[in-house]
Amino acid sequence: MSPETVGIVGIALLLFLFLIRMPVAFTMAFVGFVGFAYLSGIESAMAILAQDVFETLSSYPLSVIPMFILMGSFAFASGISERLYQTSYAWVGH
Repeated sequence: MSPETVGIVGIALLLFLFLIRMPVAFTMAFVGFVGFAYLSGIESAMAILAQDVFETLSSYPLSVIPMFILMGSFAFASGISERLYQTSYAWVGH
């Protein structure tokens, strides 16, 4: 099959998976992986998949999210969030 035909089949598969309510991220990853594996080989597709997963999970924004949640838990446990809300309500609440 030509690459153009593979692309058209991939788009059709993508739309079909959307219609059966598969999550968008998994649908796009699946169709991309299968298309790349068909065009370049399974070894290349597995290497790209491993590299992409590592780059996504080692990104800086994703490492900040747990620390932000931890900071919010500390603020809640110490009571500072309630006092901050009361102070802001006293200033601009009326």
